[in-house]
Amino acid sequence: MRHLIVRTKPLYLMLVAIIPLTYPSYAGAWWTDKSPPTLTFAVTPAQIQLGGSATLTWSSTNATKCSASGAWNGNKATSSSAARHPTTVKPWLRGSYTYSFSCTGRGGTVKQSVTLQVTSRLDQQISAAQATATNPSPASSCGAISHNSAGGDNGFYWEIGNIAGIIADPSLGLSASGSVQPAGTGPYNYSRTTPLYIASASKWLYGTYVAEAHAESVNNQWQIPGADVPFLNFTSGYDNMADNCSYNATATVGDCVQNRNGATPSVPNGTRTSADIGRFSYNSGHLEVFEAGADPSIAGVMNGANYQDANLANAIMTAMGSKGIAISLNFVTPIPAGGVETTPGDYAAFLQGLLRISNPLVMRSLLRPTASDPYAVCTNPYDPACADSHGHPLAVYSPLPASESWHYAITHWIEDDPATGDGTYSSPGKFGFYPWIDSSKTYYGIVARYDTTAGTTPTASPYYQSVVCGRAIRAAFMTGVAQP
Repeated sequence: MRHLIVRTKPLYLMLVAIIPLTYPSYAGAWWTDKSPPTLTFAVTPAQIQLGGSATLTWSSTNATKCSASGAWNGNKATSSSAARHPTTVKPWLRGSYTYSFSCTGRGGTVKQSVTLQVTSRLDQQISAAQATATNPSPASSCGAISHNSAGGDNGFYWEIGNIAGIIADPSLGLSASGSVQPAGTGPYNYSRTTPLYIASASKWLYGTYVAEAHAESVNNQWQIPGADVPFLNFTSGYDNMADNCSYNATATVGDCVQNRNGATPSVPNGTRTSADIGRFSYNSGHLEVFEAGADPSIAGVMNGANYQDANLANAIMTAMGSKGIAISLNFVTPIPAGGVETTPGDYAAFLQGLLRISNPLVMRSLLRPTASDPYAVCTNPYDPACADSHGHPLAVYSPLPASESWHYAITHWIEDDPATGDGTYSSPGKFGFYPWIDSSKTYYGIVARYDTTAGTTPTASPYYQSVVCGRAIRAAFMTGVAQP
């Protein structure tokens, strides 16, 4: 019987025969993948103050090596989480720093760059003030006046400065000043050289003139003669003036005192209200009577009864000029408390004179916190704290809202409201011209505009709206943080 013998190849030979048929397909997928690399690269934050630091982070895929260039250099890990070296950067000079990063893989190279802005504290202060002043929202502090929908002139000019002038960083093109004029609004564009009727901002100028002429130095401290004080902090009782002297007329200060105020019954502007003596009442009559010498207690102090517009202007400019402060102004009506027309630039020169320590205007020494100012009086007739021991209000009238309780000293306000005040010295005008000096007497500021719109409430008045805007710009500059 025959046996059938089948010869087969060994198993290992069969495997060798199979493997070459399938191996190339796996090998091609594993070793020849050329997907392009990806890269995500960022710097946080993108802007820092000089002395601060920022963090660089990155991640990549399909990359075998990465490297840095620009403001940093060297080989880097393919992700910041795997990096052995710090990813924090801390430039020691202000400026713009560009950090570049590239990663390479079999599919090519990818590169990205980020920029870090390093600014000084001052740069941030200026930028914050600019952002606040130019905020386009009508609901913002300054947008409310730049987008005035009530019919007044739109826009305004603003600046913040010190003894040397406007705060600026020319190397970065930054200036704490500017003309705010929203696109598509009225044709008027306010600038530093725009002549403006400044209304009650005149009071500070006039009070400074008086201080130069009549303040007394007692034990190295400047003082105002006692008889003058009630007329300069508005507690004299002469609060019946209606500001009705004609513009550009030849009337004198004395004529304005005699003009009748148009009330019912009508009385002369220089009428005294006995019940208001010793109580604050914001009114032009105090300074009108004082300049005219129309009260026996101050007769002959100023001798300005026959002064016309030009006489008043020259008297103030001469007083400033004696201290080396050259300003230009004129009176459009012979009212010391509110008749001045001047430019923001000229008023700024006056404010710089108040900041100056060398050969200063006397008024500088009269700018004091309420607690150390013997002339400061409370001004809010609705504030229980502004009352005598019997509960009778110590104030008759203030142009401020009932929610604001400031004090008033020698022809200037002290903005020391417990909730909103910062101790700033100021003299806002009825139509929105708002000058100020900060409590440390280091900086001055101006919001300049002319808006004759009558506010239906004190908070809607051009007077107060400019205060709110100026307060926000000031806070932004002082803190370096933009305000709403």
